[in-house]
Amino acid sequence: MDSLDRFFYTELGKKLRELRNNRGYTLEYVANKCQHKLTKQTLSKYEKGTRKFDYQALKDVCEVLEVDHNDILNSIHFKLWKEYINLNN
Repeated sequence: MDSLDRFFYTELGKKLRELRNNRGYTLEYVANKCQHKLTKQTLSKYEKGTRKFDYQALKDVCEVLEVDHNDILNSIHFKLWKEYINLNN
């Protein structure tokens, strides 16, 4: 993963972990509720940003967390853009 990918997936993972924790859900609960049938180990790697999400897995996790995946992606893209601007000023 290049540095932009790493930043994106780390931020995405942090946001999803925050949402999961705020709802009181365990990794195992979310993984088992996903139609994509993730393992809790895979979900943990997603949350740590050490594994790239596949689109369907992201949609499934967001559905379990009751958030719109587009809203999450837009917020991360905005954060990434702000970081890029700060680095180039």
